[in-house]
This record gives sequence, structure tokens and C-alpha cells, in this order.
Amino acid sequence: MITAHDHTNPSLNLAAPVLTGDDREGPPPEHGLTHGGVVRPNPVWVQLSVVAIVFGVIGVALAVSDIWKFMHPPADQNFWWYAHMGGMIGSYIAAVSAFSVVNFHFLPPAVRWLWPSAIGVPGIVIWIGYYQRRFGRKGKPA
Repeated sequence: MITAHDHTNPSLNLAAPVLTGDDREGPPPEHGLTHGGVVRPNPVWVQLSVVAIVFGVIGVALAVSDIWKFMHPPADQNFWWYAHMGGMIGSYIAAVSAFSVVNFHFLPPAVRWLWPSAIGVPGIVIWIGYYQRRFGRKGKPA
């Protein structure tokens, strides 16, 4: 039988303290995720917690919106066009974010992650609004 402190299984010896919150063996407390079962944020989490919260809220909002539109299709026949444009620009925002995080070390970490979204999301709203007005006048895409 393998126990949490089985000395014959080194991978379990490293995983058990993190999974159980038991710091008797394994990494020092400043490197573990838990202590006595309570989550302890490490310095990177403290620095990027705003990023995680912003992206988490955006992800949940988009998922709820997609489920709602699947269950209740919009009356606008071009809703797929707007969703496609938003997804394409969103992909571009993700690519610029990745480039920014890796290369723009002169910016604070949270800014490196969030500036593309701060510029791109209003761009999505403006672009979709433009096409909604354009399609609304003519009734069909050009």
C-alpha cells in the first residue's frame, strides 16, 4: 500500500505535500500551494491576480453569452457574422497579448497582459456596431 509519505515513490513524495497541504516533507513552504489545506498565493499570483480575475470574468461572460445564443438564436440573420468578427479580433488580441507578455518587459506585468484587451475590446464593439448599422440600412451584407 502506498501512503502519502512512501519513501519508495519519489514522485508521490513531491506531490503529496502540495495535494494534502502537509508540509512535513517536500518543497519548502514558500514554494508550496497550500499550508494546512489553506491556499497560499505565491508572489507571481499576487502580481497577476488582476489578470486572472479579468480573463476569468471575460471567459465566463463569453461562455454564458454563447450558451444563451445557442438556446435562443438572435433574430438578426447576421448574428453569426458579428460573432465571427468578434472571435477573429479576439484571436488577434490573444496573439498581441502573448507577444506583449514575452517581449514588453519595460511594462508592469498586469499592463503587459491587459493593454491589448483594453484597446481591442472597444475596437470589437465599434467594428460590430459599424456593420450592424451598415447591414441594417441595406438589409443584407454587401
